[in-house]
Amino acid sequence: MFSAPRFVAVDDRPDHLEAIIKTFQVIGSPCMGIRYDPASPPDNIHFRAVRALFIDMHLLEGIPTTQETKHFALIGALLEDNIHATGGPYVLVIWTQHANLCGQLKDYLNANLDPKKPYARPLAVLCLDKEKFINLENGEPKEAGLLQEAVEGAIAESPQLSALLSWETDVLGAAGTTLAALLELIPPDLRQTHSYPNALDQLLSRLAAVGVGKLNVPADKRAAINSVLGPILADRIQNQGTSEDIQAL
Repeated sequence: MFSAPRFVAVDDRPDHLEAIIKTFQVIGSPCMGIRYDPASPPDNIHFRAVRALFIDMHLLEGIPTTQETKHFALIGALLEDNIHATGGPYVLVIWTQHANLCGQLKDYLNANLDPKKPYARPLAVLCLDKEKFINLENGEPKEAGLLQEAVEGAIAESPQLSALLSWETDVLGAAGTTLAALLELIPPDLRQTHSYPNALDQLLSRLAAVGVGKLNVPADKRAAINSVLGPILADRIQNQGTSEDIQAL
């Protein structure tokens, strides 16, 4: 029931993390904030489905900003240690006031990330100036829409990446409408807290029996349900309406 976060932010400053989280709340897309502590590595379970990973360029205050290779190496290690092999593609968003470092970071990651972990490589590396979106002095967020526009604009520079992420969003929406369609099969008078479980039990049991035959259901009940819900979901994905912008993409 609890799905993995799609947006994750890693920063060593709690006030900056709080500002990023607030900004995403205003946008309407929850963000998982992780305070970086070298003595306590982050739990990689939080990264298992990340699509946009925000990381501060300089996570260690003790390392001078002139020693960029060490900062790059830390980011690379975070990616190798936390990105999941089956997690899917993600975009790396780097907070930095030094835009000239973005190209160097890309080159470093391309040359040094473990070749045995190709899934750790981001589809794109975007560099944004944190100061444009949050107040660096008090950690308060600025105009939330600016961050959304910046990320969407940067991703839009790669139509292929935009199309891939857009498709995934459509699939998530189709899954929701599939569940809603199932509930429409339950009579209104049974949509009560005391009768919902039994009504769902009866509905799913009948669907499973129709899908693979009643005698075959006990062998793999999950597969029996999938045999019915899978085609419904596929139909929803295939035939859901799309906007002109998506068609153009």
